[in-house]
Amino acid sequence: YTVKPTAPAPKGYEWVAESKDATPVSKDARFNIALNTKDSGSTQKIITFVLKKKMTHVVFVDEGKQYAKVQVQQGSSIANDELKDQSMPVDPSKNGFTFKEWNTKEDGTGTKFDGETVVNSDMTVYAIYTKNPVPSAPPKKPAQNLPQTGDSKSFGILLAALGFS
Repeated sequence: YTVKPTAPAPKGYEWVAESKDATPVSKDARFNIALNTKDSGSTQKIITFVLKKKMTHVVFVDEGKQYAKVQVQQGSSIANDELKDQSMPVDPSKNGFTFKEWNTKEDGTGTKFDGETVVNSDMTVYAIYTKNPVPSAPPKKPAQNLPQTGDSKSFGILLAALGFS
């Protein structure tokens, strides 16, 4: 038998069939019911369709590897959906670089992604970094103008100061 809900699911939701002896499935619920002809009782199966918010996933990739995977309700943002156990991952780090943002393109030319970005379908975002500036050498101190040894101009002043004229 195929059992279907009669009303369409609202946007962002899906019907999920639930039964005590069936694993939840979305859309149509297909069940095999075995009838025992020797049993005079009726065979009955109760199936309940429940509206559940559609879920999507955001995969965070850093340096070509999956860094994190976060579940988010379709049509919501990670920061504003009802899933309190799901949040943006901690910013990754890389020696010699500063984390800039998560981006929809691996080369950083896509759209910036943050906790407020609305997610409508499964997506992958990439860590984007900026290279740290190379520290420059400290500036050299200017040379001081010291009198030359045996400077005759300062020698006369020195003699006068000592009382020799």
